[in-house]
Amino acid sequence: MNLCKVGGLVLDVLDISVGTPLELITGVILRRPTDEELGLVIEVLKKHDPFDSLRTGYEFDQPPTSGPMLLLPQAEWRYWLVDESSFPNTAIGTGLYELERVSRLCKIEIPCSGIKLFRQDGRLRYGTGRRIGTDPFVRISLSRRPLLFDEAAAKQIQTTWKDLSNLDKRYCQITTAIDMFFSLMPFHLSIPMYALGVFAILESVLTHDPKGPYESLTHQIKSKLRLLEPRFDEPLNYAAFDIPPQTIWGLLYSYRSALAHGCKPDFKRKFRKLKDSSTVISFLNDATKALLRHALKEPQLMLDLQAC
Repeated sequence: MNLCKVGGLVLDVLDISVGTPLELITGVILRRPTDEELGLVIEVLKKHDPFDSLRTGYEFDQPPTSGPMLLLPQAEWRYWLVDESSFPNTAIGTGLYELERVSRLCKIEIPCSGIKLFRQDGRLRYGTGRRIGTDPFVRISLSRRPLLFDEAAAKQIQTTWKDLSNLDKRYCQITTAIDMFFSLMPFHLSIPMYALGVFAILESVLTHDPKGPYESLTHQIKSKLRLLEPRFDEPLNYAAFDIPPQTIWGLLYSYRSALAHGCKPDFKRKFRKLKDSSTVISFLNDATKALLRHALKEPQLMLDLQAC
């Protein structure tokens, strides 16, 4: 039996404004599917959803305000394939995994391992994969507008891949933090688990075991992020909160403590300035991505900061 890898369908609805085909990481290329590949992809989506709702985001446009969905010309459909046929590792799905892992650190994530295409004795076939606890089709089943994937988004993935590939093996602690963040993907919809996981990653990169009142986790995170933020490739966005940036992390750690002790955060009183769980998670997610991207650029600085 002769197996040859092909690629994976992007399981998110992207409005891609950058030229394709485009190499995002070594040997992994974003492109439109061929007619043969598109036919198989649609067959797979129909099999998983006979009502065709999974195809809506790919083939229709939402009107600006209200009204019926607008069918796009086939040439403008938003089906995109991640081609891994030139990725150095010959095992099916390895290139898809690496792209998912590196894009997890970036503004636009590229989920692409849910539907894998490969050739078996020359015939195009597919396999579906899902991580424990998550549906590979959840993103395309959501009713929302496409995410803009532009030159800046592509460049961010390419740069992050280069930084990750060049990371010295002695900085294994940073690689571990990246893998921990990647492993949180199945828990996106479980706010308490996801929030606690993100806090654990921030602490693993920035903090040491507190020895006194001025070494509390809250103090370490606040002071070290204040030093690092000017060095990030993108500033953290505090605009969603009603309090000065310098006081946000103290309140966020109070929120963390509530979750860790099994309490339901009260966003009408104590945590009203944090808005709601979705706002908190979005901010923490972006902050963790920014921190991990920068850790790849200055890994020794991270180790030095952690120790002090």
